[in-house]
Amino acid sequence: MRTIILLAAAATSLSACATLPTSGRDAGQSAGSGNPAAVVERITYETSACHGTCPVYAVTVDTDTGAGEFIGTQHVAVTGASRFWATPAQVRSFVHAVAALRATPIGALEQGGTACATYAADLPGATVTWQSPAGKRDVRRVDFGCAGQTNRALFDDLRSVPRVLPIAELIGRR
Repeated sequence: MRTIILLAAAATSLSACATLPTSGRDAGQSAGSGNPAAVVERITYETSACHGTCPVYAVTVDTDTGAGEFIGTQHVAVTGASRFWATPAQVRSFVHAVAALRATPIGALEQGGTACATYAADLPGATVTWQSPAGKRDVRRVDFGCAGQTNRALFDDLRSVPRVLPIAELIGRR
């Protein structure tokens, strides 16, 4: 009897390590591109606080499976960790929303940066991290206080993240 209980406990523990299904996609096919040869990454979009009630959260999406995690920190409808699935179209939209920031020189969109001539101190910011399966990380930070027409399209794309991923209810009214 003791052996059966130990085996049941071991099986339960191992089931917690199971991966999420790929929603019927072929193994190895990227949810974000529809191309099996596409680069698989985990992308994290993390917002920072402002001098008001700006939502502070981090959202990570696996571009291969569409599996995502939202971690609400401050001024959001749901605090703590919540998991979600992004459709292939949502993953592509998310990848597109953050793509232009990746091409921006590091530090350019932070106070004192080359693309931050006019600065408003009370606005939030965001950090985007791209991580490869091998662990290589590419990080860019942006301060939405870096005003100017040249930054507007990029900022609009970054601010679209709550609309392109299924996380709007987790953030709440903004």
